[in-house]
Amino acid sequence: MTTRSKIALSDLCYLDIERGVLYKSGLSYPFSKSQTLILQCLAQSIGHPTPKITLTKYIWGEASESVDRLLYQNIHRIRHKLEDDAHNPQYLITVKGFGYMLNHSK
Repeated sequence: MTTRSKIALSDLCYLDIERGVLYKSGLSYPFSKSQTLILQCLAQSIGHPTPKITLTKYIWGEASESVDRLLYQNIHRIRHKLEDDAHNPQYLITVKGFGYMLNHSK
């Protein structure tokens, strides 16, 4: 199921992009405003990498070292809600030297 506002990541896990909520195994996990904006930006090109600079400008309107740290911290927090194993992500993938990608389950 992939619609404008909902993205199925697996049979038991989907994102409601407009509301900024993850539904996983019958539970809901809300995202902060920044985290929701990150997911909205990534969802525009699901399955394809999004450059870090695109994300930082979309969320905060600028790119800088301090904003890069904010992005990294928010990605870290998203993964802890989204992934079964945040250290071995399946859905929110780092594309080394480029940016991040939101994936469907395989």
